[in-house]
Amino acid sequence: MTEKTHHCPICHKVFTHRCAKKGHANPCPVHTSSYVRPGNECVSCHEAEVREANKASKSKK
Repeated sequence: MTEKTHHCPICHKVFTHRCAKKGHANPCPVHTSSYVRPGNECVSCHEAEVREANKASKSKK
């Protein structure tokens, strides 16, 4: 979730740094402009993992 486009996943208000300070969302360690709900992973990181898995499975064939 980017700060300007989405709402907080916990309080459902417009996401601000206050929500991050309260622990409602954490910044992604790789993509610092992206915040994720605790326990989830960044969408960009997840898509990169899927691409790598698909690439590995195609190379085995």
